[in-house]
Amino acid sequence: MKPYFVLLNLCILLMSGLMAQVPSSRVYENASGRLEYTADAEHNYIPNFSLVGYHNGNQELPLHAVTHTLAAIPGDNTAHIQQALDSLGALPLDSTGHRACLLLNPGLYRISGTLRMAQSGVVLRGSGSGSDSTQHTILFATGNTPTARPVISAGALGNVTWIKPSSAPAANLIAPYVPAGSRALQVDDVSIFSLNDTVIVEQRSLTDWLASIDFGATNTDANWNQGEIDLEYLRIIRAIDTTEQKIVLDVPVYDHLDTSLAPSRVYHFLGGNLSEIGVEDLRILIESTDSLSADHAKTGVFFQGIEDSWVRNVTAKHFSYAAVETQLATRITVKECVGINPHSPVVGGERYNFVANRQSNLILFEACSTSFGRHAYVANGASLSSGIVWTNCQSEEDLSACEGHRRWSQGLLFDQITFSNANTTTLLGLYNRGSFGTGHGWSSVHSVAWNVSVPSGSRIVLQKPPGRQNYAIGCQGFVTASHTFLHPFGFAELQGQDLLHPSLYQLQLSVRKQFGLPPDGPAKLSAEPLADSVRLQWVDVAALDTAYIVQRSLDGGQTFLEIAQLAADATTFTEQLSVSQMDSLVYRVAAINGRGISPYSNEVGVSTALNTAPDLQGRFRLYPNPTTGHLRLEFEPGWRYTVLDAQGKVLLSGRERTEIDTTAWPVGLYLVRFEKKGRTHSLRFLKE
Repeated sequence: MKPYFVLLNLCILLMSGLMAQVPSSRVYENASGRLEYTADAEHNYIPNFSLVGYHNGNQELPLHAVTHTLAAIPGDNTAHIQQALDSLGALPLDSTGHRACLLLNPGLYRISGTLRMAQSGVVLRGSGSGSDSTQHTILFATGNTPTARPVISAGALGNVTWIKPSSAPAANLIAPYVPAGSRALQVDDVSIFSLNDTVIVEQRSLTDWLASIDFGATNTDANWNQGEIDLEYLRIIRAIDTTEQKIVLDVPVYDHLDTSLAPSRVYHFLGGNLSEIGVEDLRILIESTDSLSADHAKTGVFFQGIEDSWVRNVTAKHFSYAAVETQLATRITVKECVGINPHSPVVGGERYNFVANRQSNLILFEACSTSFGRHAYVANGASLSSGIVWTNCQSEEDLSACEGHRRWSQGLLFDQITFSNANTTTLLGLYNRGSFGTGHGWSSVHSVAWNVSVPSGSRIVLQKPPGRQNYAIGCQGFVTASHTFLHPFGFAELQGQDLLHPSLYQLQLSVRKQFGLPPDGPAKLSAEPLADSVRLQWVDVAALDTAYIVQRSLDGGQTFLEIAQLAADATTFTEQLSVSQMDSLVYRVAAINGRGISPYSNEVGVSTALNTAPDLQGRFRLYPNPTTGHLRLEFEPGWRYTVLDAQGKVLLSGRERTEIDTTAWPVGLYLVRFEKKGRTHSLRFLKE
């Protein structure tokens, strides 16, 4: 074949591949490369997940130089390694918060207890995570004393809590409504805060709020009660607007905060978290008698009371509960880890290979793999777990679903996950678990399955929680709402299609690193049609915005055009109807600044055919509609017609029935308005 034919065929193949790639309607790049997010009628939009993990994803995992080296000794190595860790923990911290890196030479290290990393800035590194102890580092966990122990426990050992002491000051949220995905909070006292303060944002679960979510919809189990489903987010204050009394957090909240249903407050975190702890490049093999036994160590690596730390290239086998578990932890990255072949009975509370438990916030599991998990990738901390991402991961031989496991886990992203060789039907669930467990009820909200692949015969279950949403975008395999507990279908699109952006996490991360974070989106947009205008009103959530934009659609919300730009912090806009008496308009608004555009508000439609009486219906004709050339107008004598384009520009007008030549007009939607003695009627036509 001649070279130019080869080149031509390659170009055709490339173009056909590019043409097959499609963006989501809920989050997509605009012409400037920034992201735009659309919201539904209940103010739900896909949140930004790019701020999870080590230092909010703003720093790569460090690779510290080895400062100390240790070799295996005969017999039990627990005290041997622990003494070295404690010694390194007494060294001074450098400017990055790092102390020392302990390298374990290749070998088999018998561990009869738990290795405790109880000082910040210490890294425990092996020589590789393979199965050959002559080349790699294997921690061989023997026995079951203490019962159900972790092999490695990193972080604070106690005295860590997110609970506010009664004597400490707190600022109360006064914003009427803050949508999930927002970072700005209007409070009654900003003076108690300073930049870079670490705070807890708390919403208490009162009866009105619980009623709004059907008390969890727990089927035959008892309803959720007050105080059981509080929301708590550990955050850092990155800006303070004293004029608007708003603080701006480093990371969004992952559920709506509605002060009409439940109070929210912000208070200082008491501290106690350790940081800059790393566990990397080793293998944890747990001694076990058989695959259904739990008479051995429970977890490979347990992080508690810890932040800005990581687990990298660690393989764990034969754990009963988890390869890696987080609790009271934030901004943790678990990367390139393997949790396979758990040994335990196949029952509740076992085989949660990579799990984010109570008060786990902003945890990133990246490029991990599992086998034989009951809930291999799972959030199990109820309403106190949020902002958890599993991306570019594999799972095989699953025995039950990956999921938000119970009681209002929020902001979960299952991103580019591939399942294979399944032993169960449901492989991923963003749904209601009803009376499963202990009244698990709604187990996932504001959560996303993006480009998740399940094999034939398996499924993803997707359900819509009250006033919230769950999403399945570009998933490969069967997506359904069908489940033991019946609830409405969540938002699904592009099933089986080739997504333009295979990873939502990577898309959001790359755009944020290039442009920064735009302002928060407005909420509760409403439209009031008046005699000669439409008045819009909304809740201004944003801080650090420079303007608001107003967009209008003439085709039912398919396409929007900007019609006004307003001052920052605007909450109202009135449009004099240059295209009055059109039978429908759709509006939306957004805040902007130099970093980009906020998520759009909910869309609202209005009827502007205010003076159209029933007796006028059917007395005006235009045809053919759609038209490619000539359009015929027919109407009674005495009426005047005006033809307007989508921007409200008058193209022509007259008083006689006529035929209009539209051949040279651009493709699009047009309006014909008829007027006579204060009466009006409008018709639309489409030029193709």
